[in-house]
Amino acid sequence: MITEKKFKKEHAERIIGIYEKFDIPFIPRLVESKLTGNDCFLSFEWIDGDKAAEADVPDVYRALGKMHLLCKQGIYDNGFETICHGDFHLGNILKTAGGIRFVDVTYLHKEWNFSDFDYMDFYDLYDPVEFPWMTHNKECLPAYLDAIGQKLSPAENESLIKSIMVFSLKNNIRNGIANNIDVAVEEKYLKEIVG
Repeated sequence: MITEKKFKKEHAERIIGIYEKFDIPFIPRLVESKLTGNDCFLSFEWIDGDKAAEADVPDVYRALGKMHLLCKQGIYDNGFETICHGDFHLGNILKTAGGIRFVDVTYLHKEWNFSDFDYMDFYDLYDPVEFPWMTHNKECLPAYLDAIGQKLSPAENESLIKSIMVFSLKNNIRNGIANNIDVAVEEKYLKEIVG
């Protein structure tokens, strides 16, 4: 069974390029690509499973760490460059017979490994009812760090969390502005964190 999705040509080329360079067992296999004008239709294997729940967050982030290590490219001061999912929230994560799988690879790209923490609210800034896609489970970072073999002091851990939150808020502001969405909440929180 397969699922087909339409992409703009440049987005499809980015995704196809990643699939050609990396064998990533955590994402659906690319089955076929068809170019039609400026659009491209990509067909992916269908993955059966149940959506991951909040209780699965440590296992989910452990799997994410393993994926990031498989695709590790360059080193940064506080992480490394890798292939990131780009839309990493529980709605795009399945528990399957073969383990954790990440679906909807629309935003698959090369980036700082901690950019996949965009939906992790370490400071409990977002109301869970108003922003249900945000994760508040603090066990994700220790599980992820364990998977990538990184040990941090408490001060380094706090510094990393701040860097992740600043990156996430800036990214959410940029995306919000591009999509005509009110970003006042994110701007307020960013100002509070950065000072």
